[in-house]
Amino acid sequence: LQAIAVTALLWMEIGISCLAGIAVLIILLPLQSCIGKLFSSFRSKTAAFTDVRIRTMNEVITGIRIIKMYAWEKSFADLITHLRRKEISK
Repeated sequence: LQAIAVTALLWMEIGISCLAGIAVLIILLPLQSCIGKLFSSFRSKTAAFTDVRIRTMNEVITGIRIIKMYAWEKSFADLITHLRRKEISK
């Protein structure tokens, strides 16, 4: 309904040349849909890595006293860095 209204308004303003713009929009609609699905799948894969990283960070924050007591900062920093790189690579 909105597309019809916009087409009518464009027809009144610029005439028949508005049909070229509408045709381009209609032709690109399936492409836009495919790209949207692709980005959605990428985002869901990235979200899984983000969840793992956030869970690990919460565990580190919860156990920060023990980590400090045993001087495990370096190993946990390496773990978090590895998880971040994995998330960014997706």
